Amino acid sequence: MGIPGKAPAHVKAWTQQEDELLITMYPDHTVRQIMERLQRSQSSVKNRMLTLRERGLIGTKKKPLTKEMIAFLIRNRHVKSARELADVAGCCISCVKVNLRKRGYNLRKTGENHHRTRHSDRLVELVAELRDNQNMTFRMIAEHLSRAMQMHLTTEMVYHFCHRRTAADAMLCELLPD
Repeated sequence: MGIPGKAPAHVKAWTQQEDELLITMYPDHTVRQIMERLQRSQSSVKNRMLTLRERGLIGTKKKPLTKEMIAFLIRNRHVKSARELADVAGCCISCVKVNLRKRGYNLRKTGENHHRTRHSDRLVELVAELRDNQNMTFRMIAEHLSRAMQMHLTTEMVYHFCHRRTAADAMLCELLPD
């Protein structure tokens, strides 16, 4: 299957000039620009960057997030969007998502933290309380709250309130084990 220690004929070996050009272009150019200039494939350029990085000739373009920045992401994950967190952290959206996911956190917004919430978490808690403590049906709860709170609630809405998660539920789901 070939001669040991010798590259196959279809593989072009990297020259010293190509390495130097890659090292000088690396901080300011993208992989696509470098591959067009060197007339190499994207995987070839990325693998060579990895080799040069292992040798210590080039560093990473983006430094990893600091512990303070990761703590900021964890603290504000339920309040801000991924784009807002990425803007503050100075990184891309996928970097924010990956960093939080590998630490066991998610960016899901529930309850009043969700941007399309129409009813408060307090109303959801009140429905759950009436259902559990007073043994009221969904229809009875809808009629009771419609009279008491001067808002039109249907039986279907009350049913969905029982299954809706509040902002506090999202925190508890992450703290409790599966």
